[in-house]
Amino acid sequence: MVKIGPKTVDCVFIRYVVKNKVCWFLVHKSENPEIHVNMIIDLDNTEFFEHIYPYKTEYESTSERPKRPREESTENTLPNEDPRRNRQRKSTSFGPDFVAFLLENEPPTFKAIISLSDIAVTLSSRLEIPRYREPGVLLWRGFTLEEFTSQLLGNKGDSGKGRQMPIHYGSNKLNYFTVSSPIATQLPQAVGAAYALKMDKKEACVVTYFGDGTTSEGDFHAALNFAAVLEAPIIFLCRNNGWAISTPVAEQFRSDGVAIKGQAYGVRSTRVDGNDALAVYSAIRAAREMAIKEQRPIIVEAMAYRVSDHSSSDDSTKYRSREEIEYWRRRCSVARFRKWIQKNGWWSDEEELEFRGNTKGQVLQALERAEETEKPPLTDLFTDVYDQIPLHLQEQERYIRDAINKRPNEYPTNIPI
Repeated sequence: MVKIGPKTVDCVFIRYVVKNKVCWFLVHKSENPEIHVNMIIDLDNTEFFEHIYPYKTEYESTSERPKRPREESTENTLPNEDPRRNRQRKSTSFGPDFVAFLLENEPPTFKAIISLSDIAVTLSSRLEIPRYREPGVLLWRGFTLEEFTSQLLGNKGDSGKGRQMPIHYGSNKLNYFTVSSPIATQLPQAVGAAYALKMDKKEACVVTYFGDGTTSEGDFHAALNFAAVLEAPIIFLCRNNGWAISTPVAEQFRSDGVAIKGQAYGVRSTRVDGNDALAVYSAIRAAREMAIKEQRPIIVEAMAYRVSDHSSSDDSTKYRSREEIEYWRRRCSVARFRKWIQKNGWWSDEEELEFRGNTKGQVLQALERAEETEKPPLTDLFTDVYDQIPLHLQEQERYIRDAINKRPNEYPTNIPI
């Protein structure tokens, strides 16, 4: 039994041995089979997280527990220092209210696990402000295959009326902001949305997604500072997959990953194995509770190596070895999760084959229907921005219609004039 603040809890200490260095975690035992980690005992040196995996664990009894971390002294407060600034500085330390998450033995690979595990936490109490790799979030929330394919092909079923690039989804009813192409622009916007929730006293938070390459953009740093100063209820979910297209993280920054950057701005930060669905689920659930109840920003850095090429036009073997790719492919996050549910008797190879076949058929049918659906009318190019269409847009519309009248055979027949 250990006393944490006013509470006395049954707990066990876990010792992590990394590069001959010992790090301690205080783990709260409860009737819930999940492990709740309530305190990091010694984690000042972030080399603990270098390269992340694998870590050896040893369980120790409470009689062998280390000394409690030294309390921060108020004697170091600078003269005339703003008390709020001092409070923010203290919040960067790992205290008893910080939830850390244990990393599993295998390294992270694919991205789907992160999105799906994250969104499984909650639906109605969050706004999603994504980038362009979170279709799993929309799928989980109820975005249909017809809505996906309609947006991809820009037909009448597309809520964006065919005016967005493919995969730039959005859904007002599902609290999912429309994707924008430029890197990092969504982050300051997400902080603004979170601050609006705070002012309206909503019991909700915002989650926004980005990759390791985004941290090289100025918007990333502006957003963190903005969120810390305003104490906005927001989760910054970084998918650190090791590569920003062809640029490795070693050439992106010298810091130990992304989580430590949050500490520099006074934002509570943690790192999780992005290859572990349950770890991501637990991390985001705890982060959401902190963001809403404590009205504060959180950074969750999910480590997830990018096995695939950046895009269909990318050949990643030009900047990394095939051996490296295959090494991580064998640690596929989806296969890892499937093995776990199969081991528990909740899934089988036969169900897997049937599910894949049915899903492929549904996708192909949705694509066929989307291809047969007509496009939005020409008029939609000029609406939904101004209350009254200005003269320059009226002139552009006349110009297009004149061009169609002169060469009607060159105009697509599936776009109503």
